[in-house]
Amino acid sequence: MRCDFCDMEAGKNMIHFKGKEICQQCALAITGFYRRGQGNKKEAYNGRNILLPQQLYDRISEYVIGQEDAKKTLCVAAYIHQLRIRGLVSENVGKSNILLLGPTGSGKTYMVNSLAKALGVPFVSISAASLTEAGYAGESVSGVIQRLYAAAGGEIEKAETGIVFIDEIDKLCVRGTNTKTVGVTGVQQELLTMLEGTEIDVDPQFMTIGIQTSGTQRMINTSKILFICGGAFPELENIVASRMDCGNRIGFGAHPEEKGERRDILSLVENEDLVQFGMIPELIGRLPVKCALSALSLEEMKKILCDCKGSVISQYQELFYACGVKLEVSEDAVGEMAKKAKSSKTGARALRSVAEETFHRLLFEIPGRSDIQKLIVTKEFVCGEDDVMVVKKMTAVSGV
Repeated sequence: MRCDFCDMEAGKNMIHFKGKEICQQCALAITGFYRRGQGNKKEAYNGRNILLPQQLYDRISEYVIGQEDAKKTLCVAAYIHQLRIRGLVSENVGKSNILLLGPTGSGKTYMVNSLAKALGVPFVSISAASLTEAGYAGESVSGVIQRLYAAAGGEIEKAETGIVFIDEIDKLCVRGTNTKTVGVTGVQQELLTMLEGTEIDVDPQFMTIGIQTSGTQRMINTSKILFICGGAFPELENIVASRMDCGNRIGFGAHPEEKGERRDILSLVENEDLVQFGMIPELIGRLPVKCALSALSLEEMKKILCDCKGSVISQYQELFYACGVKLEVSEDAVGEMAKKAKSSKTGARALRSVAEETFHRLLFEIPGRSDIQKLIVTKEFVCGEDDVMVVKKMTAVSGV
């Protein structure tokens, strides 16, 4: 058989594509698909093209506000991940496992989750604080791969292309402020083996409901799984400043977050700083890519409330729309909600709490009423100083 594009003989290893019979080389050049399998069995990897870093960045930016450097770093790592899992580069190209350093609520988990959705690969997020060394009560390190196996629907090959996000990795560092010291170093050692690449047993008996289980142990190779670790790393900037002999001479004082300088100094972190913080050198070496995130600004929190896809306010607008009521939130009200969230110092997590505090009474009272056309939320309502403005059907504006 000859390829309909290059007219070269390809024997039995032909691929049917849009009514044409083509060879694997032409299929790769035309579609970007990678054909893999054993013998004569070839199949496209999930039928997806490889997403370029710029394409991934555009997709993530629809949902994630700010953190430009972190988004670009993740997109490059994800691009390399695609090349590795599809066999388009040799095994000499190592994994770009990432360490994200940034305050709580800066969007680490949400960003990685958005990346995994864009790639269409299995994704698991877990807190390192819940991990324990083998023999102790709690979740073992190997349990992370068991979760990934479940997220992949029990497909070994699919699980081996996934992404694992381990948050609060700084909780595994033995320091004066860390009271959980038993087995912590051992957990780091076990994570080291998993990040480097090993085979881990998974048991189908622990799959989710609806998946048939055989009870036979299966092995998952972690060498191609992309691992991303994150943590707040409190006081790490002081270690970096001390190494650089910065002190207060260039503005790195005791409260760099108040001056917006925390991300700047964390971007200068080196392995020796992380070792001093309490991470073992071997684990740091398996996280070659390091990226610092900054605390969200007031403007960024306002955009998260109303501008990005799936924004907090758009979710509540959808809820009220289901009741036949249009919800409007004034610009001043958005700003006040963002201020209240920022004052809590828990980042974007506080936005949901502030929104719930703002809208919960309305969600209790409005459903079931057929006389209301529109609700207008003002700054005064957010502050609790006035009632929400109500536009009733075929009536004038009044207060509730």
